Order: sequence, then structure tokens, then C-alpha cells
Amino acid sequence: QRDNPGFWLRSIYFTDAQHGVAVGDNGTILKTTDGGSSWNAVTLTGNIANRRFNEVEFINASTGFIVGGNKSNDSIQTILKTTDGGDTWSVITDNIGSMLNGIDFASLAQAYAVGDKGVILSSSNSGDTWAPLNLPFSINDSADLYAVNFLNVDFGIAVGKSGKMLVYQNPLPV
Repeated sequence: QRDNPGFWLRSIYFTDAQHGVAVGDNGTILKTTDGGSSWNAVTLTGNIANRRFNEVEFINASTGFIVGGNKSNDSIQTILKTTDGGDTWSVITDNIGSMLNGIDFASLAQAYAVGDKGVILSSSNSGDTWAPLNLPFSINDSADLYAVNFLNVDFGIAVGKSGKMLVYQNPLPV
């Protein structure tokens, strides 16, 4: 469908057979409403239009999130949210911090985002606000995390650089 020179695409998510969003470098957001036969660029303004978007995730047909940032000396941590199926995006955060690489929802309310330097953010209000998740010192190191996936609120895994794997399980196995 598309083989044009341009910015790298890094993630894609379909909410149904017709509606999807792809994201990538330099603020690239593409949206389809015809099952991928055609794609339209979503325009962003300001500094956010220059960010690298690493993953897009939807919790229903209208509400979705993008994580990414800008990997530099003063790295930028970015989270965007849409409530209209990806037509427009609002900034939840775009501040100095480790760039984010992955996002997943354990439930409609509970979400996690992971990123560079071992950062893990959590949200308990459907992604409206995010806070750092403090891990025990023995596993809290600076290896980059690239992806996170939750089966449900009781089981999830984050993976990253050099084979790093963090497993969350509640209750803990005996």
C-alpha cells in the first residue's frame, strides 16, 4: 500500500478491520479508515511534531495513546492521547525524562509505559496522569526497556536491553 521514502514507522494498531493508526519518527502519525487501502497524515504542531513515536495503543475505538520522545542529551519523554479515534491528539506529557518505548493496559484503568534507562511509568486513571513506578533496588537498574505486555491486572512482563525481563505476578508463585 505504501512504499515511499520517508520517516520510519515504528508501531501500528487497528481498532477494527477498517480503522488503524501507524506512528513513527519525526512526529509521523498516519490514519486509515478503509482497512489500510489509503493512509492520511495527522498534523501536529509545535515541538511535538518533531518527536519520535515508538508505540501506539488503543483501549477502545476512540481512546488511544502514543509514547515516545526525543533521545538526546536532555531526553524528552512524551505521551499523547486521543479521544476521537486518532483524528486529533493532546499532550499528556512532553517533558525532560527518559524516552518511552512501549505502553500497555492491564485493564481499562491500569496502564504501564516503559522506556530508556529502565523507566517504568504507571497510570491508575485510564492514562490521564502518569507517575514513576518504584521497583525494589535489586532489580531497578538502567537497562533500557523496549516493550511491556499485560495479560491482565495480575500478570505482565517488560523486556529490554541485554535480555532484561521483568515479570509482575500477583500473587507471587509459591
